[in-house]
Order: sequence, then structure tokens, then C-alpha cells
Amino acid sequence: THVLRQVFKVQPDMTVGYSLGESSVMWAMQVWRNSDQARTTLHNSPLFHTRLSGRKDAVREAWGLSPNTGDDFWASYVLVAEPAAVYDQLAHETRVYLTHINTPTEVVIAGDPVACQDVIERLGCQSVRAPFETVIHNEAIMSEYDEFYRLYHQPVNPISGSVTFYSAADYEPLRLDRDLVARSVARVSCKQVNFPRLIHRAYRDGARVFIELWPGSTCTRW
Repeated sequence: THVLRQVFKVQPDMTVGYSLGESSVMWAMQVWRNSDQARTTLHNSPLFHTRLSGRKDAVREAWGLSPNTGDDFWASYVLVAEPAAVYDQLAHETRVYLTHINTPTEVVIAGDPVACQDVIERLGCQSVRAPFETVIHNEAIMSEYDEFYRLYHQPVNPISGSVTFYSAADYEPLRLDRDLVARSVARVSCKQVNFPRLIHRAYRDGARVFIELWPGSTCTRW
């Protein structure tokens, strides 16, 4: 972002982050700057050590699992399927969540691996197990909202130029207020995210050229 703005002199009118990319945008645009303190806070937090990764205690508690339950009770799958069709199948499930809508025909589901496989089989769609098992973007982790808020409650700094920041919390522009930003990014972490809806909102507001600053060009493909 720094190279694009300072070297190539390409100045954005809007910014859009997807999933945890919403926090990345805050650092990249230097809205957040105290990275040393943030790194220490994150390192000392149980959030990505035991609550959402590792033992995934947030899910264990939400589902009422026995302490002796093994670790293979959560998985994520990328599906080539329409969201509406997936929603129809999830009506029969209590431990499967539609976490990401990447395109009108690509989604991510997550939850109990056996139940996820049942959904995939009923849909008869192509799928692949995702190479990550961190629990995010579903109501089973609403217990972690306060900790997300604490991590994201960073001092907000003014930035140069007039830039509109969009958030998937409400699919609306976000005012750069410390409390509002923390609440917004925390909410995004605990709820489903919808990439087409986010991009369409920016497009309606005038965005026409989208530049992705992320390895892999994943959002560009979408």
C-alpha cells in the first residue's frame, strides 16, 4: 500500500477488506500504527491459541462437547454451489455454518466434518477441504466478541486524503472512530461475510477500478 501510494502516486478513494482483511486495511492505511503493542496483545490473547485454534474451546463450549472430545471436530470446505442451495441444506443441520460467500457460485461451509460431508453429498457439488481450521465467521463464536473487540480497540489516526472505508459488518461505509472500528471488525469476525455484497456496495458508490494488494490474487479471481 505504501509503495502504491507513495511511489506510484495511486491514491485510493475507497478501501475494501475481506474477512480478516478488514483489520489489514487499518494497518496498511495507517489508521492503526501501534503495531508493537498490538502484537503483544495478540500474542498474550488466548483467542488464536486455544479459543478459535488448537483446542477450539469456543466451539467446545458452544456445542457442549465433552472435555475428552478429540480435536477433529471442525473443518472448513470450499464448495462450488449457490448460497441458496446451501441454505436449503443447512436447514437440516445444527453444526454446519455458511461462513463465506465468495461468489454467486462459490461458498465456504464449516463445522462438524461428518455433517459437512453430508451437506456436500446432498448438494452433489464439487468441494475441497480448506487448508485451515481456525474457527471464524459463525455464531458459534459469539462468545469471543469481547476479545475481538479488545484486540481491535486500537488508537485511530487521521489519514491524508478523502478515503471511504467499507465494512462487512453492515455493508456500509465505516466512520473512523476507535470504538466504531473495533465494534465493526469484531462483528465481522463473528458473522458470515459476503464478498459480492461488499463489492457491489462499493460499485454502487462509484468504484470502478479495483486494485488487489494481496498475494495470490484471490479476490481478483472472484
